[in-house]
Amino acid sequence: MKLTIYNSIKVIFVMTICLIFSGCNKNFLDLAPDQDLSEDDVFKEYANFRKYSDYNYSYSEFFAFHGRLWNALPATMSDEAVNASGSTKPMNQGSWINTNVDWPNETDRIWTRMYAGIRRVNMVLERIDEVPNFPSQIIKDRTIGESYFLRAMFYFELIKRYGGVPLVDRTLSGEENLDLPRADYDACIDFVVADCDRAANLLLPTYPDADLGRATKGAALALKSRMLLYAASPLNNPGNDIAKWQSAAAAANEVIKLNLYDLYPDVHTLFFQPTCEEVIWNRPRGKVNFDQGLGNGQGGLWVRFIATEGYLGWNGTSVTTNFVDMHEGANGYPISDARSNYDENNPYEDRDPRLKINVLTNNVDWLGRKTEFYTGGRDRGSANVNLTGQSIRKFWPDNLVRVAGGNTTYLNYIVFRYAEVLLNYAEAMNEAYGPDNNNGYSLTAREAANLVRGRVSQAPIPMDISSNTASMRTRLQNERAIELCFEDHRFYDILRWKKGTEFLNGPIYGTRITKVSDNNFTYERFTYETRVFESHMHRYPLPLSEIYKSKGVLEQNPDWID
Repeated sequence: MKLTIYNSIKVIFVMTICLIFSGCNKNFLDLAPDQDLSEDDVFKEYANFRKYSDYNYSYSEFFAFHGRLWNALPATMSDEAVNASGSTKPMNQGSWINTNVDWPNETDRIWTRMYAGIRRVNMVLERIDEVPNFPSQIIKDRTIGESYFLRAMFYFELIKRYGGVPLVDRTLSGEENLDLPRADYDACIDFVVADCDRAANLLLPTYPDADLGRATKGAALALKSRMLLYAASPLNNPGNDIAKWQSAAAAANEVIKLNLYDLYPDVHTLFFQPTCEEVIWNRPRGKVNFDQGLGNGQGGLWVRFIATEGYLGWNGTSVTTNFVDMHEGANGYPISDARSNYDENNPYEDRDPRLKINVLTNNVDWLGRKTEFYTGGRDRGSANVNLTGQSIRKFWPDNLVRVAGGNTTYLNYIVFRYAEVLLNYAEAMNEAYGPDNNNGYSLTAREAANLVRGRVSQAPIPMDISSNTASMRTRLQNERAIELCFEDHRFYDILRWKKGTEFLNGPIYGTRITKVSDNNFTYERFTYETRVFESHMHRYPLPLSEIYKSKGVLEQNPDWID
């Protein structure tokens, strides 16, 4: 592993990644000291320490950002979307080791950045008592809680990709043996859960506006909920130990019992404001505009990935027909069921209302005109743009157009929100107790899922296709795909369910649309690409550079070639 994992002993405050993803506004989470300081200098003065400690949040930019792969959204790793740039093509074709310039952001660099962040928070935890003049014990306790939360979050990002990883709970010096073995997966889970519990006991439930973005008690418990759900899932729980599902259900219930969060009524505008009652933890950013060019931070996300050529965008990310097909009929039945009333000649109508919230499709009113995703239409674009006949609407506000000095809006990446907690709870409760047993809690699995569906007036999950754990499991997995789409959940859900060979190995479809006459179109499914996913790909390969440096101590995941 060597020092590359923990970075150099000298503290380096300015991260290249934050400069690349400069959509974040200059709040307390983005401030760094004006100059490099020695580690000893950091802990001699509260002002320097505060900036150092707060800047540890910046390491979350590596995963808490829609465009972290730079030339592709993370959704293109899954069956939700495809990208024109080919950034995720190595993974989609099963060639993870043969990376290009973009893909290492998701493999090698996540390893090094997370361990760099871990080293920093370990230093805070070890040396915080050296810092003079803390404004209050409350702030000191909060800082300790934030550090435990961030360490747990960084480890979660590693564990969900690689499985068991080396556990480091203190700063290491260059004189020590840094060739550390991987810890057992369950030991890693215990470590993260313990940090979450420590954090939850120290963090405040809420903060004033000036401190929005700091980890709260709810954020720590939401992370614990997510981690235990992963630990209970088939990839990590091959023997299906029901106690693990029970622990995951109890952890999600802890968040529910806080009575601090609720579903925001308008799911489409949820992402276009600093915060609301559904947000548990996000990275606040200032307003951005959809201006000409890419010099305005996240405005480039719309230009590069979402907006079509007809709206002066590049539309580098296109929605798959595979994902569109996951949206049920309005009556709750999947479109493969004749009772759904699905009409292949009018495929976007009489569906789950979230289809029109999630996906921009053909011939709908949008920003002053009808969309044109048909062949030859303005939104179908060139050969390399809008590859599938539909695009993302979820992160595109209704009034945002690309003009110089155009409208401004927030676009916040929500890391934890209440809808996810309800779905974590529903999944764990179903596996532990079945669809309709609340085990003395306030909700059954069915009730929790139907709360999420009810927000958009989607029909409750029909009883006749969800009467037992197995049939409800299928519906809840689909529910997560719809509600949490494009939020960087789908790919990792597929991995933890160990369903990559089902969803990520085979054809990815688009829709070819032909205009027959005004408001009259034909729709034809076509194979955009055929993907490759083998069973060993449910876990990432450890970075080869780390394997080579570890002198055989750091073991590669099974079936990956060193």
